Amino acid sequence: MIETSTFRGFRVVLGALIALAAHALTFIAALMAGRIVGSEAADMRDLGAIVGTLVVGQALVALACLAFGIVLIVRGKRDLGVGLLVGWLLGSIAGWLVIQSG
Repeated sequence: MIETSTFRGFRVVLGALIALAAHALTFIAALMAGRIVGSEAADMRDLGAIVGTLVVGQALVALACLAFGIVLIVRGKRDLGVGLLVGWLLGSIAGWLVIQSG
């Protein structure tokens, strides 16, 4: 028999905040990568470092949030798993809007 656990709003918000923090860390890491490479390079290495770090970081965030979110849902911690998935989706949309506005 499958137990039904209570759905706690705090855990949903916690999962969403974890995912949003991971998105924010990838943006910060991308900006730091551009600063480390330096803007004096004429061959646009700084832009390559920013884009590369952002793409790889966001791919890792997507894989981690999707994998852990699904595993948590299957194991019965639906509130935290749903929070991770919602936070990942909101962070992806926000990141896309930030990139499009720039």
